[in-house]
Amino acid sequence: MEDTGPGGHGPGPGNEPAEVELLFWESVKDSLNPEELQAYLDRYPAGIFAALARSRLRRLTGPEVTPDEAVLEVTPELPAPTPESIEMALSLDREERRRIQRGLALLGFDPGSADGLFGQRTRKALETWQLSQKMAATGYLDAQVSRVLMAAVKSETSIIVQLCQQTPGFGS
Repeated sequence: MEDTGPGGHGPGPGNEPAEVELLFWESVKDSLNPEELQAYLDRYPAGIFAALARSRLRRLTGPEVTPDEAVLEVTPELPAPTPESIEMALSLDREERRRIQRGLALLGFDPGSADGLFGQRTRKALETWQLSQKMAATGYLDAQVSRVLMAAVKSETSIIVQLCQQTPGFGS
């Protein structure tokens, strides 16, 4: 029995048996190089695996688009996060908010009562402190603002403790 080419319609290109096409396909089927898949298609344009080769080639190179078919692909941009949404993402509990308010007060920026609610006075105190640190004055916290603020509070607390320890009769 004679080996036949693609679809059983006689010998393949160059009178090659079907096994040669299969070997060629096996050598390129997992390739990430579009030229290798194209070489298979050039040799076997109607081959057993031609449709599969074309499909893989399209995935590797993208669809061919003529200028008449060209469509501007618009990717919708996500809105930039707002300072408020960034602060919300910190998921501060009420005690953490109180600690921030007490820290602002310690540093001389009046947030009102340390109730754990960030109202207008807390926002204004935070905004004024941010300006004093040459930060963007949003009146909202982000991770960096929170770290810098709490480091300043820690430093100020350390200074107060040292002064108290140096004051005769205080804390003895």
